[in-house]
Amino acid sequence: MLITPPHPQEGFRPFTYLDKACRSMIIDGLWSFHDLPHPDTLAGALEQLLMLYPLLAGHIEGDRGIAWGKGDGVRFDTVESPLRRHETSRAELLPGLTVKAMKQGRAPLFAARLTRLGDGCVLGVQCSHACADGSAFYTLMDDWGRLARQLPVEAPCLDAEAFPRPADLTREEALRQVTGAGWVKVGLSTLLGQLWREARGITHLCTQAPLPPADQLATWRHEAAQRHGGPVGSYAVYAAWLLQACRKLNATPPHLPGSVVTVCNLRGRIPSLPRKYMGNAVINLVAHGFHADMDVPEAAAKLQSHLQSYLTGDGRLLTDYVRLNAYAAGYPLPYVPFDVDNANGKRPTTLYINDMSKFPVYALDFGTGKPSSAEPPDLPDPIRLWPAPSADAHPILYFGGHMAKRHNRLRAPL
Repeated sequence: MLITPPHPQEGFRPFTYLDKACRSMIIDGLWSFHDLPHPDTLAGALEQLLMLYPLLAGHIEGDRGIAWGKGDGVRFDTVESPLRRHETSRAELLPGLTVKAMKQGRAPLFAARLTRLGDGCVLGVQCSHACADGSAFYTLMDDWGRLARQLPVEAPCLDAEAFPRPADLTREEALRQVTGAGWVKVGLSTLLGQLWREARGITHLCTQAPLPPADQLATWRHEAAQRHGGPVGSYAVYAAWLLQACRKLNATPPHLPGSVVTVCNLRGRIPSLPRKYMGNAVINLVAHGFHADMDVPEAAAKLQSHLQSYLTGDGRLLTDYVRLNAYAAGYPLPYVPFDVDNANGKRPTTLYINDMSKFPVYALDFGTGKPSSAEPPDLPDPIRLWPAPSADAHPILYFGGHMAKRHNRLRAPL
């Protein structure tokens, strides 16, 4: 059935360069519960959610943005099945939205399917990535649960103007800055490589891999903090270990240096972007120069220093970096901050890491308890850190693409 806001108002939100770049992706999620409220309760809470997030009930208008309030809505279906969870596929549990239909304005931008199985319930959700990144998606899902429990919800920031806009910079000046910063030129081979991986099914490969023992990670983190001269985050230690582990997995020649691409949430780190900014608000921070003779603590300290250079202070350096990315996308300039072909290649030395471990994935509660499991979205991340069900446990490591294929084939300990 189609769910619409009880008091629809017309509106339009223009795309930022990030929103536009994400139109060809869907962010999805699967939550398994022992039980869920009656569908009417979920549908009623979803109506209230659309009052806070009206763009979810809208449609895409070409490359301009999202319009709402003209009879659009979101889809909410219920399915009864005697099967058990292990007998059902991911596709059966998701609502079945397609990128093509959404981009053409013919499909909802958000849909949910409640499936009651023989051994519990599964809530499958799909959302256009043009509407939300991971932080926004899991925040709005948590809001849906709070509304079902009749709890207050803080209104999100829907203003696209909150995202940093480029100041006056000519194309020539922008080109000089990106080339001077060592950005990598993107050519036809990058697009062809992406299409080839899609056709071969490599893009959607995903496999779980073990992290080192907790005591070893704690030791490395302590040693890294001593070398850094201050606290070192757990992410820096995970990434530093992954540099070593992937060298082993990919048989990387020792003379080749490594790089780390960190997917950084900009909310709260740029003055104009509040915690509940709705949309896409991430940037790729790239750290170079990790050599084979670096141990984990040294690499972790180096990465921590690099991240702190962007994430501390008044946010000006980070804002300028975001604006330069916006210039490159807007003109457009065929340059990006890291080697995309390498990061998605068969033996990457550029590690693209999406750390989703802090998202409130398991906080979702509609009044009948929290989920027993939550599956990560089907996105083309070469490396992902996913939250564990237990809040005090280390995250779950997933390899994607060629990395997943190689790990599945070798099955060698990392």
